[in-house]
Amino acid sequence: MTIEKTTVRIPGLTKRYTFCHISDVHVAYARPDEPKEAREMAEKHAQRWSPNGILPVDALDAALNHADRIHADGVFLCGDCADYLSDGTAAYLHDRIARTETEVFFVCGNHEGGDYYKKVEDLRVCYPVYADLMYGSPAFWVRDMGEFLIIGMDDSDKNIRREQISALEEQLERGKPIVLLIHIPVYTAAIDPPVRTQWGPGGCDYFTLGLPHDPPLSREFCKLLSQKDNNIAAIFAGHIHLAHEGEFAPGKMQYTSAPTFTGYLREVTLEG
Repeated sequence: MTIEKTTVRIPGLTKRYTFCHISDVHVAYARPDEPKEAREMAEKHAQRWSPNGILPVDALDAALNHADRIHADGVFLCGDCADYLSDGTAAYLHDRIARTETEVFFVCGNHEGGDYYKKVEDLRVCYPVYADLMYGSPAFWVRDMGEFLIIGMDDSDKNIRREQISALEEQLERGKPIVLLIHIPVYTAAIDPPVRTQWGPGGCDYFTLGLPHDPPLSREFCKLLSQKDNNIAAIFAGHIHLAHEGEFAPGKMQYTSAPTFTGYLREVTLEG
């Protein structure tokens, strides 16, 4: 496992906290009693996401075991833990996360609601399947850590809803520092070059949020995040399949995780 260590300083914290930041595991799993087609599909995609010879289930296992071993305060799991929507994959993830001693902070990616068998009209079809891993509220959830808030917000289809913005504004009014977990990172000047290098000239159109052609509410959401006087302390995301860090507002950093299927994990320390 490749472990990158990052320290995030948040004014006002009196304690030190440790989190493991992972994303893009792309677990594809089928139970032995599932139809042959489902088992073959899971095997095909598990191999697809094993470029370093590490199966996604083993990469997830190593990351969660590391979090338990260091007694982390939590795991930021920033989307695409599942490769596609299936009963076998969902059952596997529920079972594995339930066996983890460390609290897992789960947000949806575009693959949680995806389906390789047919076109999916709405990625939110996965909400009933994974809602229990997101405090019953996949679109927007809040975990109060005492000195700060962890907020998970679904941006997997790039369509931010008014209800999500209103919920975030309500939490901002509380005044506590906020650590925001999303899947698709916010577009910034810093993230542009590496995404273009990885995904081509149009890469940012798909892999980031907040460009002029994105929906108006999504642009409004990104503008809210960039306000220098708000209390969003840091953003953690995934999706671009690159480990990257850069400012989303003056003095405030956004971090993306390299894909966990490559054996990557970011160990994050939050301190005052």
